[in-house]
Amino acid sequence: MDNGEQEQVVNAVRAQAIGLRVLSFWLFWIALSEGEAIWSWGVAATLFATVLSLWLVPAPRTGFRSLPALLRGFGLAPFLIREGLASGWDVARRAFSPGPPLAPTLLEFPLRYPGGPVPIALAYALTAMPGTLAVDLRDGRLFIHVVDRGLPNRERVAELERRLARVLGEEADD
Repeated sequence: MDNGEQEQVVNAVRAQAIGLRVLSFWLFWIALSEGEAIWSWGVAATLFATVLSLWLVPAPRTGFRSLPALLRGFGLAPFLIREGLASGWDVARRAFSPGPPLAPTLLEFPLRYPGGPVPIALAYALTAMPGTLAVDLRDGRLFIHVVDRGLPNRERVAELERRLARVLGEEADD
């Protein structure tokens, strides 16, 4: 692929990203206004939100890598649901038990994939899981607060990192 074709692909990906943002913000406006708002305000709000979002988070230069990667992303959902339910049950059990066996700690987890989108995705996914909270991300390490140091926290984080790296198309730094 020559430079001209690459530039066309980059422009197409950016146009798709911008179009998706405009559509998302427009649908959000319609939902907020219950379909009865002044359309000129909706257009202005949509354009403002789109421009602001592009300023804060620029449109990507590359799109989602492939259909197999998208399917791997859907394959991650059962894992996240299972982990979320299991950890949610554990936190609820501890909260309603007399004298819950809590042993909170701060884990320092060395990242296997320190660059790219994997650490950010991992931090968001962990924060969404009950009983864990991503506290800091720096120098190739993720600091995580957990409710019980006795649980296999490191193994669970490593498994989630591996699965996210696979979905995002990252390769190991071995």
